[in-house]
Amino acid sequence: RSIGQAYNVASEEIFSLNEYLAALCRLLQREPRFVHVPQDVFDHHPLGHHPHGDVFPFNTRRTAVFSLDKIKNDLLYSSTPFKKWMPVTISWLAKNHQSHSTGYERREDELKFIERPT
Repeated sequence: RSIGQAYNVASEEIFSLNEYLAALCRLLQREPRFVHVPQDVFDHHPLGHHPHGDVFPFNTRRTAVFSLDKIKNDLLYSSTPFKKWMPVTISWLAKNHQSHSTGYERREDELKFIERPT
């Protein structure tokens, strides 16, 4: 039934970027401090680009909510709640992932950038 079909596979839960990061920080027992940088400032700053991939995996230019109707109807799909899968993911990464993500070598520059006078 699914041969030749394309499906959106996503969570049924919808988070804004701030909600997602706050939930992640709660699981990590961290207190977030959000710094919002205007998109045009970020786009024109050297930190807004990296030769080895996306600087930030979330598209902050617009909201994206994907329909799961087709996968639910065709394959009886249901997603695992964030509070159930994210702790498992965090645990796995802590045990198995020994390197930083793309762009981490510029972390010090990022911290200086967010502390800049506005």
